[in-house]
Amino acid sequence: SKFHAESLWHDEGFVYQDWYNPLTKQIRKRKKSSRYISFDESWYKLLGLFTGDGWLCYDGRPQVGFCCNSNEDENLSLILSSLDKIGITDYRVSKAKGKNLIQVVANSKHLHMAFKSWFDKYECTSQSKHVPDFVFEQYDNLKSAYLSGYLMSDGNDGENKFTFSTTSPK
Repeated sequence: SKFHAESLWHDEGFVYQDWYNPLTKQIRKRKKSSRYISFDESWYKLLGLFTGDGWLCYDGRPQVGFCCNSNEDENLSLILSSLDKIGITDYRVSKAKGKNLIQVVANSKHLHMAFKSWFDKYECTSQSKHVPDFVFEQYDNLKSAYLSGYLMSDGNDGENKFTFSTTSPK
């Protein structure tokens, strides 16, 4: 049977998402993840990676997705360790058929809400993604980590220069 998220609540350390059976109104599944995210260099790197190769979708479940080339072990490791660090365990890793691409999709309402607030102009197109304003206000090491993540997705480390490609007008 289908589950419907009816409740998102928190206590001192965790966010809980209860999934109910619509027929019996009983809790069928409870997801638990960390209430707080440590905004360290690895998290800013993940935000940069999301800017280039991430997406949000809501097809009955709020999801945050990332993709990377199947030979980009560092990208995949960053995504999985970041999800693990905040206790997100409901995700799937899949290889795209006929492509050299791996997708990671996390099913998490509160993570979706967080990314939606950080990327508030995002409208499910790459043209509407942008560098979140708060990144510009951070210490240099965090801005550098963000750019490093963005470089991992949409950048090129050339001879004495870095280049980035984007379809976003902002």
